Amino acid sequence: MPSLIQGYEYDIFISYRQKDNKYDGWVTEFVANLKKELEATFKEDISIYFDENPHDGLLETHHVDKSLEGKLKCLIFIPIISQTYCDPKSFAWQHEFCAFNKLAKEDPFGRDVKLANGNVASRILPMKIHDLDAEDKSVLEHELGGVLRGIEFIYKEPGVNRPLRASDSKGDNLNKTDYRNQVNKVANAIKEIAASLKDLTSSSVQITGPGSHMDQSHFKDHQPGSRRKKSSIILLAILFLGAAGYFLVQTFFPLSKDESAIDRSIAVLPFVDMSPNKDQEYFSDGLSDELINLLSKVPELKVIARTSSFSFKDKNEDARTIGNKLGVAHLLEGSVQKSGNKLRIIVQLVKSSDGSHLWSETYNSDMDEIFKVQDEIAGAVVRKLRVAMLGPLDTPSARIGNKKAYELFLRGKFLYDRAGPGDITKSLHYLDEAISLDSNNALIRSYWWYIKLYFSPNLDSSRREAEKILELDPSLAEAHFNRGYQYALDLNYEAANEEHVKALALDNSNPRILRAVERSFLFVGRFKEATELVERAIELDPLIPHSYYALALCSMYTGQLIKAKEAYAKILELSPDYLFSAREEIQLHVLMSDAKAALLCAERESHPLYKLFEQALYYQLIGKPVQAQQMLGQLMAAPKTKDFSYYYPALVYAYRKEPDKAVACLEKAFQLKDGAMLWRLKTDPFMKDMRKDPRVKSMIAKLNFPD
Repeated sequence: MPSLIQGYEYDIFISYRQKDNKYDGWVTEFVANLKKELEATFKEDISIYFDENPHDGLLETHHVDKSLEGKLKCLIFIPIISQTYCDPKSFAWQHEFCAFNKLAKEDPFGRDVKLANGNVASRILPMKIHDLDAEDKSVLEHELGGVLRGIEFIYKEPGVNRPLRASDSKGDNLNKTDYRNQVNKVANAIKEIAASLKDLTSSSVQITGPGSHMDQSHFKDHQPGSRRKKSSIILLAILFLGAAGYFLVQTFFPLSKDESAIDRSIAVLPFVDMSPNKDQEYFSDGLSDELINLLSKVPELKVIARTSSFSFKDKNEDARTIGNKLGVAHLLEGSVQKSGNKLRIIVQLVKSSDGSHLWSETYNSDMDEIFKVQDEIAGAVVRKLRVAMLGPLDTPSARIGNKKAYELFLRGKFLYDRAGPGDITKSLHYLDEAISLDSNNALIRSYWWYIKLYFSPNLDSSRREAEKILELDPSLAEAHFNRGYQYALDLNYEAANEEHVKALALDNSNPRILRAVERSFLFVGRFKEATELVERAIELDPLIPHSYYALALCSMYTGQLIKAKEAYAKILELSPDYLFSAREEIQLHVLMSDAKAALLCAERESHPLYKLFEQALYYQLIGKPVQAQQMLGQLMAAPKTKDFSYYYPALVYAYRKEPDKAVACLEKAFQLKDGAMLWRLKTDPFMKDMRKDPRVKSMIAKLNFPD
């Protein structure tokens, strides 16, 4: 049966490993069902090449059946991607997948075609029947030159990773996919690609036979002579009038309903390191991070924060799932190949509702041009989403002119984010090197300061460094954030609040800053503003526990206990081992008189001192004050660690109506300058009665809260 388009042997070529069909004939069944679906989708008959007995396992040195070369001259190539498919020694991989990829790039249509709706689709349409190992996924994406996107036929249960069958229940499958629906998606995707190829054929491309290019008659008006000149003049006139018309329309008429309804929300996923030695992950992560920073400065865009976007790193999630979890309409994804000073960056803008490509581009440049490339990528994205960029944007890359210092900065950030054994020490080492090359760079010093203070606190030196960073760049939001944190440690909450508000004014799209200002407002009683800020932080960073922790505290302090409970449940869903969850959540359950939930918090706690605090609070709740006192006795007698806060036993004593002991613990917290916890004293619901005590009133006055 001939192809829909003259010059092609088949419409569809099905490529698979024989071993994937041996067990239960899955591929044969799929092809039979696809044929039925195509009959109900196309008016014409569609030709499929499917060899039920392929010669598998051939090596490079073996003879390849020459007849296969003609059969590969097809419109659409469907590889059945399994756990065994990405084997360089297999016939299917080397002589079908790689061969078609090369052949398609060289034929008149190219491998990637523009669809009628303006999206771009590949003529390679993968069907995934297994979740892949990271190594196989990398091999595939390296051959494709971009992120793997396919239609999934995977059945998942805990410990199960097998092909989806027609008889499988959608409700039992963790992927919630239905076999018939997936087959229908394949048929519709084939129809969309085939229709675009036919349109190209009828409008410009005339295929005359296998291996041939366009019919030469297509070029007749491009020969030298007056006809060519006349055509060129007409074309220029049309382009000029079109450009002028577009300008007038955009200037004098508002956006149409469709344009104004564009969902301008986006997440930048971590770019894949496709470098030969797989040693540029810090750079690919850094590029993604830079693009997040760049796009987040565009007021009309909702850009998901790094932490939530990076939660999908090395995970085989489809676009729709990611879009739903992050609440965005678009995804920006890509890959990076870096060898020496040479860069190859492939970027794709994807519609999350269906995984279709809105735009893709390949950038080949030197490392010296990286900042320019970042700006070009961001510019292309905002143009595609019909957003106006108002002047140059302030990005980390723009603040680090020294290329070597910038690369060291990326390495330091990468190791800090990874936070594995020894990573923090290495991170500080790279940042030290970066500072030595660019000693007056406020951004590098700001990151270095924050890490140094957290893991090796020295208030005197950190105070001097915070002031120096702000002197170097008073327009840097992170510098004001740092100084605000320093003021909090120095128990000057009015000054801390002022600096955090300044940071927010400079960067209102950074969830870390949003949460810091929320905390400032919450602990001084500006509850409405605090709630608005934390909700904004969750919108921008929906998969990070910190945001829900902030929401839980905010809700608990404002008496919205059910909302606080829901926020703590979300924390456990995202991170069961979240450090602060149990010791704060137990206070909520005490306020709600929920002894069972309070006990679960105490059992979940891993820190020995805080476990004693939670047990004391639990026993007091259930009416066993003697046991509670025993826990408190052990807690106060135990050797203290640097991360222990005396504010917590003060809470228990306040709950037990023992004000003298509560005040003694608060005074100890004052001596240790436990600013991060004493900040709560003015609005903490547990301290409501204690705030009537003259000694506590005096403490609050010393803490210098804003009015």
